[in-house]
Amino acid sequence: RMQTLCNTFRGNPSSNYFECVPKLMDHSNDFSAEDSQSKIAFRADANQTIGAGHLMRCLALAKAARDLNVESEFLLGETDENWSALVRDSGFQVRWIDPLVDAEETASFANSHQADWIVVDGYDFDGDYFTKLKEGSHFMVLAIDDCFDRGVLPVDVVLNGNPYANESHYPDYHEEVLLFTGSEYSPLSPEFAASRKRAATQTNDSPKILITFGGTQSDAVVIEALDALVDAGVKGNVLVMGKFTATDEKIAGYIPNLSIEKRAFSDHIVEIMIDSDFAICGGGSTSLQLACLGVPCIALPIAENQTMLIKYLEGKGAIATPMGSRLSLADTVTQLMDPTRMREMSVAGSSLIDGLGSERIIRRLFQL
Repeated sequence: RMQTLCNTFRGNPSSNYFECVPKLMDHSNDFSAEDSQSKIAFRADANQTIGAGHLMRCLALAKAARDLNVESEFLLGETDENWSALVRDSGFQVRWIDPLVDAEETASFANSHQADWIVVDGYDFDGDYFTKLKEGSHFMVLAIDDCFDRGVLPVDVVLNGNPYANESHYPDYHEEVLLFTGSEYSPLSPEFAASRKRAATQTNDSPKILITFGGTQSDAVVIEALDALVDAGVKGNVLVMGKFTATDEKIAGYIPNLSIEKRAFSDHIVEIMIDSDFAICGGGSTSLQLACLGVPCIALPIAENQTMLIKYLEGKGAIATPMGSRLSLADTVTQLMDPTRMREMSVAGSSLIDGLGSERIIRRLFQL
């Protein structure tokens, strides 16, 4: 079955395997986990140092795979407990990998559990890692990339779902390596596509504002956002999602301008985003999620690798940012509060990201 999948995947329908086992292609719409036992193993981590974006992208793909009757398991190495709990709460099994023998244990698990694919997301996974992973393997490997800086990886598929990415960023890859690039392959959870029907954003006297900066969120950047809202004269309800340890006394200092609620990261992020009039966030996956839903946002670069995405989204009118300008964050908030600007940003964002990237990826991997 794996050989059939490989030959089909590489566009070689004339192979003997295809002739002997045509059911995979001929009845792809009848695909089911019970018949095929198709499986994906995801290798990623999330913690205060590297953030949660790598793991959350994999979780999005796993949800799309589940909708298509493909089984998923997560292999975690250096992941904080709150993030591993989020994976389990989403209905997926978690297994722990020893970082000292990461590639070997990951490959051993995938082989013994007959995984068809391993999806690996993380900047520390270099060419040597993938070489070890592929030695004697019976599975295929997809590497998720953002930065174009790891050379040619010995994998079967490279996925870069950033809207600015295209195949020209990977000129040295052999034609047998498939490249999934651009917003068509932005790996968002299926619920984002299902929730895109959103009325045009309107400002009101008491807007609902979401502040979230992902897994590396610090009190300092949240305070910066809160101060900017006050300086811009905004009066409204603020939900701070993620780590925020400010004292009640500190939070009380923003009253009466802002009513502030603190909440841990939740798997119900879509509902929270849709309920927001606008957001202040980091420039990673969160900005893509908000764009998809048509929720206006101001994005700040909390990591160097986010600047390219922020510049691209701003150029498309999908977000606002003070980055690279003389405007303060408060000035950017003031500009965003214009109802026309908000409506235009909502349309631009939702036109750029349709939320179906994860489903497209899984369908291509398994030829569904």
